[in-house]
Amino acid sequence: MKTFILAVSSVMTVTILSSIFNLIPNIEVGRSASPVLRYSLGALYPTDFAARVFCLILAYVALKKFILSLPEYIGIIAVIFTINLVTDTRLDTILMILILVCCILKKYLEKLIAYLGSKKINLLILLFIFINIILPYIYTPNNVILRKLDNLLSTRLYFGNLAFKNYNVDLLGQYIYQVGNGGIHHSPITNYFFIDVSYVRILMMQGLVAFIYTLFLICKNSSNFIENKLYFYEFMLLMVVLSAAIDHHFWEISFNFTLLATFSKLTCSERNLDYEGINNSRN
Repeated sequence: MKTFILAVSSVMTVTILSSIFNLIPNIEVGRSASPVLRYSLGALYPTDFAARVFCLILAYVALKKFILSLPEYIGIIAVIFTINLVTDTRLDTILMILILVCCILKKYLEKLIAYLGSKKINLLILLFIFINIILPYIYTPNNVILRKLDNLLSTRLYFGNLAFKNYNVDLLGQYIYQVGNGGIHHSPITNYFFIDVSYVRILMMQGLVAFIYTLFLICKNSSNFIENKLYFYEFMLLMVVLSAAIDHHFWEISFNFTLLATFSKLTCSERNLDYEGINNSRN
């Protein structure tokens, strides 16, 4: 985790400075009917930059086992405020705030996870993922509830629905041509189509086999974390599961570092002493 934080933060610093000094483009975009400009600071798009910061904050907080000091709270809040001001990314900002909520409610969440156990947690994870597959599949603008939800999710349901309409689910995946807002465009984009939700993206582009394998990895890691009482790692994984519902970076190692836990030897010795209290309270 330390290597991930050092590597990603170093590259981000160079990228930000390069964009500030005009060595690389700093993409400026705006929302429709809004005067607010959003900046990418060297990333392909403002949401990519915000997603990268989310991953860095999550890695740092997980390294601290979701136990932060007051200066660390203040520092992270300042970062979240700055990122929201610069990129105007609502969903990633909410995810970053949820990380702090996990820190504040840490003991209560640990007790809840210990009470539910790995099987029930995995069932909830799978239910959440399948909801993120089903909603775009059944989406129709005629449904008021789905339309409002789609607006909240920045049209992710609409474009997921387009993917299901135009392509079949392939066993081993397929190439899907997409036109996103990221990067430099010399003319207005008139045929925008991009799959932002990682679960839909994996199912449609990597195929059914890769999708099932992804579910297996998530549940395997979740079970290992809970059975070894490494609840701070479970918080970390659950935050990544949430972020994959709005971001398309699940299989990108420079974003999602939790997959590396698949190849790690996890032991109970990594947990904090206060986790023992959770076990004792159940006996």
